[in-house]
Amino acid sequence: MADRRRDLKHRTGSRSHGPGASTRWRPAAREHGDGRSSRVEPPGPRRGAAAPPAGAKPPRAARARAVGPRTRVALGAAAFCVLLGLVGAGIGCDRGPAAAVAVAPDTVEATIGGRSFTLQTAVTEEQRYRGLSGVASLPPGGGMVFAFPDAAPRAFVMRDCLIPLDIVFLDPGGRVIRTAHMPLEPAGTPERSLPRYESGYPSQFVIELAGGTLETLRLVAGDAVGLPYEALRAAAE
Repeated sequence: MADRRRDLKHRTGSRSHGPGASTRWRPAAREHGDGRSSRVEPPGPRRGAAAPPAGAKPPRAARARAVGPRTRVALGAAAFCVLLGLVGAGIGCDRGPAAAVAVAPDTVEATIGGRSFTLQTAVTEEQRYRGLSGVASLPPGGGMVFAFPDAAPRAFVMRDCLIPLDIVFLDPGGRVIRTAHMPLEPAGTPERSLPRYESGYPSQFVIELAGGTLETLRLVAGDAVGLPYEALRAAAE
């Protein structure tokens, strides 16, 4: 019986409550088949690690792991809403008022060879095709300016024209490329039989004046002609 009590005491450990004795629990040793023993440590902080003070917040990683499923769902939904809002803002962002379509005035002021002219404008394909066809007369200092969307070799004919005309081809910068006198052609002449007056080089602006005007202007290639080029270029179709 005494042997059994000693064995039980060995397995369960003992508490000593005498004076000066420690009340610390002493874990019992676990016996192995080979005679070795190991202690079963109770759960708790690692040895050597200081216990956190009362009321201290857990580390950041621990707090992050403490987020429950509902919180994660809420956070995910919030992030999705923010992303959706950003995408929606990109799609529906205010791009400001639509750019107004430039409209050329019916006439513009020009300075050619030091003289002032008031020229009708032709900025659409229909206007350029019609030109001065059917016009019986031009006022002093009158004429027409043709504006194209780009610079390219140009060719003009006297289609259904009732008066002789002078023509001035200009490059995109407004300098004279070539000039020519275009005499009146017999009425009813087929277009394929009409003489072609060509620029020879890329031209973006062309001026037609009353016949004989060039003789008084004495223009040469490279001379600058004053016109509102930006407005004409913006309105050209």
